[in-house]
Amino acid sequence: MYSRPTLVALLLGLLAVGFVAVLGWPLWDGGMRSTGTSGDAATLDELVETWGAVPAIPGVILHIQKADETLYAGAAGHLTRKNQGEIAPDTPFHTASVGKLFTSVTVLRLHEQGVLDIDKSAAHYLGSEVMQGLVDIDGVDHGDAITLRHLLSHRSGIGDPENDLRFQLGLMLAPGKKKSPHDLLHYARRTTPAGKPGGRFSYSSPGFWLLGLVIEAATEEPFHVVVRREVFDRLGMSATLEANQEWSRTEPYLHHFFGGVDLSLFDPSVEFADGGFLTTAPDLAKFGLAMARGELFDKPETHALYFSVPEATEDPAYFFALGPRVGLREGEPKFYIHTGHWAVWFIVFPEEELVITATLAQSNADLTTFSKAVRRLASSELGALPKPR
Repeated sequence: MYSRPTLVALLLGLLAVGFVAVLGWPLWDGGMRSTGTSGDAATLDELVETWGAVPAIPGVILHIQKADETLYAGAAGHLTRKNQGEIAPDTPFHTASVGKLFTSVTVLRLHEQGVLDIDKSAAHYLGSEVMQGLVDIDGVDHGDAITLRHLLSHRSGIGDPENDLRFQLGLMLAPGKKKSPHDLLHYARRTTPAGKPGGRFSYSSPGFWLLGLVIEAATEEPFHVVVRREVFDRLGMSATLEANQEWSRTEPYLHHFFGGVDLSLFDPSVEFADGGFLTTAPDLAKFGLAMARGELFDKPETHALYFSVPEATEDPAYFFALGPRVGLREGEPKFYIHTGHWAVWFIVFPEEELVITATLAQSNADLTTFSKAVRRLASSELGALPKPR
């Protein structure tokens, strides 16, 4: 005979399995299936309007900035998939992983000030206990060997639970529950490591949860206070907010979706230091121009470090540096780029001082087709770029 606690545990387990089978998988599958429309639009206005009319996509925002001139600012669709509220070119939207750039710039600014050393281990700032179990390979724990440089360049070896069905379902079962960074790291410890620290590239959001904690430990200030001082206030990004502490939800904003699930209903703490920001396309363009002009840091050597090629890089012409991906041509930067999970797109062409920012606010939107069309039209309609090869 089973005891009552054991029977309760078995019943809860069966309910969880049923949830995954009946509801969880359709939600997961719907969030991963690609959606969009043609990239053959004749104008940028037509492109934005046709993509904004796709039922799964709530709305589209596109901004193209060259130096101090706005070449294009367009928006189509609504704030939600229920056609609630019109959106505008300056409507706030969630950055998703593009927000990692704010965290990485903050770390490098603290590095150039001597507050942090990116070649020291994260355990130096957080203690070994926090790092335990994150990269456990064949019974050997490599947590203490993970440096800030490893975290910035996605070479820490920490697995990424954000694409794990168990993690997603855990969030869906309690969408409004606030989670601490340490709660999030619990999921990372259950994820298979990608390799030893300093090895191959493997994109990992938990690395940025750790970097947020390192910033707080080294400065003895809340993460959002430091990022605002080091990035937003310096660059005049007054419309950009850290979602956990600065966002009131009182003003209209573009909701973001995973398939049919409105992720704006989730507590933003699940994106601590990783993507938990709201911004506007013009504000993100300010950040991009500062990146193009070398104005993110006080010292030129820090700028060079930020975009430097990591050791053991698989493709030295297109790689993740210590912030964005970098595309090189003949050894010189051709573009800097980062994307976010719900089709947020940020690309900077430093030589042209050109910044393109966009969001489709849907995790399964076909961002590749959309972004190729934007680049084509930025060349043919605006003359802002050389014709794509």
